[in-house]
Amino acid sequence: MPTDTEMDMSEFMMPTKEKDMRESMMPTDKEIDESGSVLCGRKLPLWLGLLLLLAAGGLLVPLIYFAVRANSKACVDGLQAQKECQELNQHLQRQLDQPQEVLHEKEAEAATCKPTVATLRDSLKKDQARVEELQGHNQDWADSSSDSPFEASGPGQSQHDHMATRW
Repeated sequence: MPTDTEMDMSEFMMPTKEKDMRESMMPTDKEIDESGSVLCGRKLPLWLGLLLLLAAGGLLVPLIYFAVRANSKACVDGLQAQKECQELNQHLQRQLDQPQEVLHEKEAEAATCKPTVATLRDSLKKDQARVEELQGHNQDWADSSSDSPFEASGPGQSQHDHMATRW
C-alpha cells in the first residue's frame, strides 16, 4: 500500500489532463457525507414537498382559468371595441384641438384690438362733442346773421345764398 507521500507524489506526477478530469467529477456519496454539504445530508420532508406541490397546483388552476377566459371571444371582442373607441376618441380630440387653437388665436387678436377700440371710442366721443360745439356755434352765428341788414330773403338763409340768388 502506498504511503501518503507516495500518493502525493503520484498526484504530482499524474498528467494534468487526468488530474483535471478527476477534479471535475461529481463527488461521491461518501465525499458528500464527509463534507457535510448538500443540505447537510438532510432530505426534504415528504409533507413539505406535498404542501409545495399542492400550492403550485392551487396557483396553476386559477392561472389556466384566467388565461382561457382572457382569450375568450367575448374578451377579445371587448378589447377590440375598446381599442376602436380609444382611436375614435383620439381622432375626435384632434378635431377638437384645431378649433380650440383657432379660438385662442382669435382671442389673442381680440385682446390686441380692445385697446384700439377703446381709443377709437374716446376719439369718437371727443369728435361728437366737437361737432355739437360747432353746431352750437353755427346756430349762434346763424341767429346773429339773421339780425344782419344784408339779409333780404328771409330768416335761415345765409348771405352766401342771398348772393347766389341775385346772379
